Formats: sequence, structure tokens, C-alpha cells
Amino acid sequence: MLLLILLDQLSVQSRPVAIFIFSMRFFVWWFGLGVLSSVGLGSGMHSGLLFLFPHMLRVVNCASADVGCGTSFDSSTDIWVFVNPDDFECPAGTKLPGNAGQVSLLMLFLKTLPECFIWGAGTAAGEIPPYWISYAASVAGQVDEDFAEIEELENMQEVASWDLFTRMKRWMIRFMRDYGFWGVFLMSAWPNAAFDLCGICCGHFQMPFWTFFGGTLAGKAGVKAVGQCLFFTVIFSPKYVQVLMELIRSSGASALCTLGGSPPCDQVFQTMLDRQIKKFENPEAFKLLAPGTELKTALAQGGTLYPAASCSAIWEHIQKGPALVEYTQEYLCDTLEEASTVGLLKVHNSQYSVTSDLMQGEPLLKVLFGYFVMLVMAGFVITTIEQFAQQYAKEVDDKELEKIKATK
Repeated sequence: MLLLILLDQLSVQSRPVAIFIFSMRFFVWWFGLGVLSSVGLGSGMHSGLLFLFPHMLRVVNCASADVGCGTSFDSSTDIWVFVNPDDFECPAGTKLPGNAGQVSLLMLFLKTLPECFIWGAGTAAGEIPPYWISYAASVAGQVDEDFAEIEELENMQEVASWDLFTRMKRWMIRFMRDYGFWGVFLMSAWPNAAFDLCGICCGHFQMPFWTFFGGTLAGKAGVKAVGQCLFFTVIFSPKYVQVLMELIRSSGASALCTLGGSPPCDQVFQTMLDRQIKKFENPEAFKLLAPGTELKTALAQGGTLYPAASCSAIWEHIQKGPALVEYTQEYLCDTLEEASTVGLLKVHNSQYSVTSDLMQGEPLLKVLFGYFVMLVMAGFVITTIEQFAQQYAKEVDDKELEKIKATK
């Protein structure tokens, strides 16, 4: 088949084959990004934040333009790129005024649903390696007391209140064993940062592959990815965001934030949303000024570029450090200008300086939660490796014991 496709492209170049090839590229792109986001025991690439959600933002912006063609444009070409492409273009003669009022939420949702579903299927496939590793280790130790350690963990009467990892493992093992497919489905149907642990547990007590993968696929692609698609479609659409903000205000919930001296909740949410949307629209500006980067340190108080510097001075400073091959001076200046539009930098007389918003960094609660998730993952992985090592040591000891008995 591959030979026929190659011959077609070298000679005939038929349209059906060209469509097939592009469809495969489209699938491989989004499916591969999904795999990259979930593979590696929590260390995968944030491909949703880097690619899928910015893609959805561009689609919604184009479809909701005041003068446009609704969802009649082709958005499938937004693949195999690592920077934001140009805006999507409507077919000639299809742009009409008043388009924004004609586009429904369902139309926007269906426009990006294929990408979201394929990406979600990729995230499900990325969960297979932890399952297989644990499954293979469990099968290899089957000659010993079947699942002795797991059963001991399940039957343990008391667990120290501080032993969070043991409590989590025992609860997860019981949940997966009791509910099988539906247990996997429920654990995967929401943004569960610790789902790798579920795969390890399922492999350890030898859940059938298709039970595990079927539940994971249904949960991640059929529920979580579809839910994320609907959620981001709503928050990227100003019309529907205003409806949500009005609902918060009319319900009285907006006043809750003022109890702590903050602005009303609807204003807080709107500010957070605007900042995240700008981050999707200007990813390079946020990357350049991310926490710990050389430029942010240099522009901060006490830094070599404090209190302000021109684009030329910043370029000269960057050139002294590790080479940034993807940057040219013109590209750097454009990125700095983007940073000023999203509130990361202030610009006055072509001199750039940091803002208080940039120096505050990520909210403390978000940072602490990130560290907590990392600690939980690390603790579980370490205890799992120790368990595998104990199994292997026991197998080696048993073999040595058999040799000694045989010699006697």
C-alpha cells in the first residue's frame, strides 16, 4: 500500500490519495501531541497548553469575527508548526457582516471537536507504558506468592495518618480491583495528574489490557477531552463569558471575593481569563520572561539591565549568554512589544522595564499545588520501584536457594 501511495505521488498525484495523506498527517500530529502530554510518569510535554488550546483560541476568534464566514474556513492546516501561524482565511466571497451573531456555541464546539478527541485518544495511549511495565513485573513475580504484597497492603488494618502514599495506594488498588473498567473510566474522565499511578496499579494486579485501555480511552477521549473542548470554547467566546460573568454577579457570588479585600469575583475571574488568553496569543513573550530566565533576572531590581533597557541593549545582553538560535534581533523586539501588551513589561520612550505583575510570578497556591503533585508522583514511583526491586531480589534468592538444594 505504501508503494502504491508513493507511486501515486510521484506520477498521478490523485486528489483522494492527497486527502488520505493529509488526513494521516492531521491524525499523527494531534494524536502524537496527546501521547507526548501523558507519557513519562507526569513528565510529559504540556502539549494542550502549547498547541491544542491556542489552536482552539485561533479557531474561535476567526469563527466569531464580526465580518467573517462562520465556521466555513479550513482550520485543519494548523499542524506541523511550532509558532503561531497566520489567521485562518475564509473562502473567497464568503465573508459577511454580522457574522458574530450567527455563530452558535454548538458550531464552535463541533469545529474543534475532532482535534480534541484525537488528542484525548493520544493521551490515553500515553498511559500504556506504566501499565505494561507494571504488568510485566507482576507476571514475572507470579511464581512467588501471588500479589502477596498487594494483598498485605489491602488487608492492612492500620496505616499511620502521615503515610499518605500508602493510603493512596491502598485506596486506589481497592477501587480499581472492585470496579474494573468503570473504575479506570472514572479515574481518567477528569484532569487527574496522578493517573499514572492508576496504570501502575492496574498492571500490577494484571487487569486485561483492553479493559484498562478501553476505560482509559473512554474517559480521556470521550469525556475529559470533550469536556475541555466545550469549556475552552466557552471561555474563548466573549459572548458566552459575559453570560457567565452576569450569572456570577446576579447570584451574589461575586461579593465573596470582596470579603478578603479583593475586587469582586467576576472581575478577578475576568482578569485571570484575559491573562491566560493573552498567554495563548503571545506564548513567546511569556517564555522569554518565565521565572528564572536570564532576562527577567537582568531587568529585576539589582539586575544588570535595571531599571529599564532598550531592545538593542537587551539583545546585546542576551548575546553574551547561551545562544538563542531561534531569535533574531527583530524577532526579539517584536516579542518584547508583545510582552508589553500582556502586562509583563512597561515601555516608555522605547525603554522596557518589568511590571509588578511580572515580579509577582505564579500564585503561591498554584506553585504549592504543583510541588505537592510532584512529591506525590515521586513518592509513588519510588515505592513502586522499591517493590519491583524486592520482587526481583526475591526471585534471585529463590533461584540461588534451588541451586544450593540441588547440589546437596
